[in-house]
Amino acid sequence: MKKYPVSLPIVTLVVVFSFAGFLSRVAWSITPLKTEIKGGMKREIQHDSDTMLTPEVLIVEQVNSPVLISVASIESATAHRPHVELTITNRSAKPIRAIAIRYDTISMRTKSSGVQLSIGASAQPVLRPGHSKPMTIGENIEESSPIRKLILSVDLVEFSNGSTWGIDTYESRQRLEGMRAGTKAEAKSLLQLLESQGADAVLNAIAGPPSIPSLSDHSAEWVRGYQTGINIVRSRLQQAKSTNNNTSLEREIRHSLEALKGGKPE
Repeated sequence: MKKYPVSLPIVTLVVVFSFAGFLSRVAWSITPLKTEIKGGMKREIQHDSDTMLTPEVLIVEQVNSPVLISVASIESATAHRPHVELTITNRSAKPIRAIAIRYDTISMRTKSSGVQLSIGASAQPVLRPGHSKPMTIGENIEESSPIRKLILSVDLVEFSNGSTWGIDTYESRQRLEGMRAGTKAEAKSLLQLLESQGADAVLNAIAGPPSIPSLSDHSAEWVRGYQTGINIVRSRLQQAKSTNNNTSLEREIRHSLEALKGGKPE
């Protein structure tokens, strides 16, 4: 069994999709991080005075994955909250615009899993070929029973040309398609309102609930994505509303359309 030390920078990133809870944190001392390869898993081990408080981080070895996951720090991890800081590297020849990382937690009494989706906030790709970015996972995962293991794997990669890689266990592609449809529909609707009635009408519209058409012919993940897309547009406009002028609002709406299309808006 080969062991070797790893020294990596500490990084953080805002969680896009996760589950929140409210449990107390457990403090424990930190000693050097080591990596161990065994049985197709890469294990990031924290040697602590009380191993019962140390979640073991395992990264599934996916030989053909266009994305490489490596652990930067587990300094903030606790037995109930596996907050792990990662480095995500694009080892393909194509730009990536969305990445879904699956996490599985194994505690003393339960097993659970989920996915964290990272997407670009503009027309630029999330990750260009050969580039790396920080990503935080487990920040809002809470377990009442102490977590013994956190298993990470790449669930979906979406390239800038629209092609994908991965088994997509959690239907992230459906969520992405719905999100883009919701963003586009809301941006176009509010832009029309801006041009016909002005900035005050737009601000009044985003202060109330959105008008959502019947989406019964789409999957639950697509619908959730559609609602997220609407919220993305409204969040950007809320940030711009302090200026309360047509130019600022129009810029934010058009920015949403541009991010969707990867180029100039219609």
